[in-house]
Amino acid sequence: MKTSQPSRNLKLLPFSTAPQSVCILRLSALGDVTHVLPVVAAIQKIWPQTQITWVLGKLEYQLLKHLENIEFIVFDKKQSFRSYRELKKKLVSRQFDVLLHMQVALRANLVSKAINSPIRLGWDTSRSRDWHHKFVNYQVPEIAYQHQAQGFLSFARTLGLAFREPKWKLAVSDEALNFADKHLPGEQATLVISPCSSHQLRNWSI
Repeated sequence: MKTSQPSRNLKLLPFSTAPQSVCILRLSALGDVTHVLPVVAAIQKIWPQTQITWVLGKLEYQLLKHLENIEFIVFDKKQSFRSYRELKKKLVSRQFDVLLHMQVALRANLVSKAINSPIRLGWDTSRSRDWHHKFVNYQVPEIAYQHQAQGFLSFARTLGLAFREPKWKLAVSDEALNFADKHLPGEQATLVISPCSSHQLRNWSI
């Protein structure tokens, strides 16, 4: 795939009219995919007719699967080669108006090759890893010491969506609500502590 030099030709951005389709590529992790939700909220509010497709990980799908008006395509990272072939087969005849390539990991960069789009918007060079900038042809502005939620929102702003403050809209299933009702003491204020993480270095010590 040939790509133009990043950030040198922005005449197609921002959009003056809403694109028909946007593909989001953010496979993981749980915290990061929740920070993508404000971008989804911005697209759905300002471009309500735009079709959103999101390529994401298996575990992350379990968190987000109740969101409405989004096509989810699950990529199983434990079966990367097989999942890549399935993804490529599924998307071979499809083209999106925009790809939001929101992950700099090598696996995600390779997955992006299966997604056809003339506009491939990714992170700025300073936040690029594993040759991420080689897989995109547009980049968000470089901003130092930016919170991840604002970093993701810079994708929306680069598309021309004026959305200053992040807004999270996470759908909660009836099963989860019933679990909370069962274990929480009614209207009483409750502090919930989650001391464990998927990464051992982030776990709270005793």
